[in-house]
Amino acid sequence: MKLILVIALIFMAFGCQAQKEFSWLEGQWVNQKNGSIEEWVLEPAELRGKVYSVQNGDTTVLEKLAIKKIKDDWFYVADVSHNSEPTHFKMTLIEPGHFICQNPEHDFPKQIEYILKNESLSVIISDGEKKIPFEFKRKK
Repeated sequence: MKLILVIALIFMAFGCQAQKEFSWLEGQWVNQKNGSIEEWVLEPAELRGKVYSVQNGDTTVLEKLAIKKIKDDWFYVADVSHNSEPTHFKMTLIEPGHFICQNPEHDFPKQIEYILKNESLSVIISDGEKKIPFEFKRKK
């Protein structure tokens, strides 16, 4: 019984920390160029996200995302159909409304940066030379 309580407390602590660090990201964000939606939901121990598009009433999930703590480090995890396994990017900077995560072993991108500006979200993916920005507005 004590073990179950300890495990529950650990999950609650991670959940509280995820809510504190990344609550600004929760919600739906509309890509200003192509209309795709990036959606984030706070779960008990992590944030769950997905990128999807809706055309003619059909929803297509393009990418599944997560932000979670593994041991002592935060990771941004991207699961896309063209990769056999999810790709983990370690958070190297976490500030209110801003984070940077990196995976130097990945082909592209090697770095992902999220920047909140009022009700707008900038996401910049890069490999050190090439940068691709994405601009989102919070969906009301």
